[in-house]
Amino acid sequence: MIRPDIAREELVTELETLRQRVAELEALEIDHQADKKLIQLELEDEQRYKAIFESANDIILLIDKKGTIIDVNERLKERN
Repeated sequence: MIRPDIAREELVTELETLRQRVAELEALEIDHQADKKLIQLELEDEQRYKAIFESANDIILLIDKKGTIIDVNERLKERN
């Protein structure tokens, strides 16, 4: 499309601006994909942890630094 009202230099500047914006958007997409992958890996880790936690033959009792019970596994629940 020819736009006679705009000088060639302005078109070149506009094109460069658009190219930079495309590069920024591509970088954001890459970051987004990396974030999604990290979240997926963390979710898989959490699922593995829960499976091990619940299927352990030993009693597991999670307590925070203040002494508050955070979680117990099924083995402890069975004991009561």
